[in-house]
Amino acid sequence: MISEIQAINETEDYLMQLINNLGRMLHSVATCTKIRCLNVGPFGLDMALLNKHWSLQNIISNMDRTRTILSGRDLSIRDPNVTTSTGGLY
Repeated sequence: MISEIQAINETEDYLMQLINNLGRMLHSVATCTKIRCLNVGPFGLDMALLNKHWSLQNIISNMDRTRTILSGRDLSIRDPNVTTSTGGLY
């Protein structure tokens, strides 16, 4: 049986542990054999470049698609404990 769990901001280790704990609680032998990330923010599997597609043209095309997706989005950091600095590079 294959189940799907949707999670936000969780690590692979946490998700694997969650599956193993659920299996124990249900007195089953449920285990997590693999994790597949389907989305990260606005990016889905359709934006992924497999090794076989690594060419300059495909990378440039992917960067253009990324720029289009991100244009007009608020990309500011919302964590008050995180600060940004140019580090004198500009």
